[in-house]
Amino acid sequence: MINKKLIKALKELNIPVLYATRGNKTTFPLVVFNFIESPKYYGNTESKLSEYELLLNVYVDKNQVFELVKKIEDLMRINRFIQLPKIGAKFDDTLNVFNQPLEFKILIDEGDN
Repeated sequence: MINKKLIKALKELNIPVLYATRGNKTTFPLVVFNFIESPKYYGNTESKLSEYELLLNVYVDKNQVFELVKKIEDLMRINRFIQLPKIGAKFDDTLNVFNQPLEFKILIDEGDN
C-alpha cells in the first residue's frame, strides 16, 4: 500500500521510483526508497492504522539536485507526508551523481484502500 502511495505522489516527476535497491540502473535521476511500518491501532486483531517512516535516496546530477529535491519535498507534503530533518547530500564518485537522503512519515488508515 505505501509503495503505491509513494509512486503515485512522485508520478509527475516521470523518473524511476524503486524499492530497496537501484540494481544496475545507471540512468539518473532516480529515487530508491525503503520503509518501516509500525502498526498503531488494531481492531479485530488486524492493523487498522499504521505509521510509515520512509527513507528516500534521490540520485541526481549536480545541476539538478536542488531543483529536484525541492519538487520531491513539495509533492510529498501535498500528499500528506511529513518531512523529517534532512542530512546533506553526498557525492557518489563511482556514479558521478549526488545521493540526497530524505525522510518522511505518514499515518495510513488501512481501511482507506
